[in-house]
Parts: sequence; structure tokens; C-alpha cells
Amino acid sequence: MLVENSALKISNHSTQKVYYFTVEQNAAAKINWVAGFNGPYISVGQTAEVQFDKIYSDNQPIRKGDKVILYYWSKPEPGNDLVIKNLLVVI
Repeated sequence: MLVENSALKISNHSTQKVYYFTVEQNAAAKINWVAGFNGPYISVGQTAEVQFDKIYSDNQPIRKGDKVILYYWSKPEPGNDLVIKNLLVVI
């Protein structure tokens, strides 16, 4: 993952489509959300660019020094549990 200008660049080097959700750290403590398979995703071998104004926050713009959590997951094989991973990124 890279932080460039006013966006996060997230690359998918896995063998499956990866779904993701980005949220500012303080806002993450105040919300409930559910991982799903209808939201944004990154195809295998592709890169997504998430503009700072598309990152969920408390209606405050994302600025240098803010901490953003990237949650990401893939569809599990039948019979397996969904595993959600996360990364903390300092802008």
C-alpha cells in the first residue's frame, strides 16, 4: 500500500478478489459495520486508488498524521470462516 498525494493505493497480489473498507481510526471506534461482497473490491493483480474524501470519517477531512484502518477480506471457500484482516496506515 502506498500513500500518494490525497489517496491510498492498494494492490492485490493475492489469488482472489479482495474486498475492502477504509475508515479513520477514531471514527472506527464509533461505528458498527458488516463485511460483505457487494462493496468495493480489487481484482487479482490490480490496484485501487481510494481518495481521502472517500475514507469514512467523522465528517472531517483526512489530513497528514491521521490514522486510517484498511479492513480487507476475500470470499471464503465453502465450509470455511470469513477472515477479516486489517492494516493501520498513518497518512
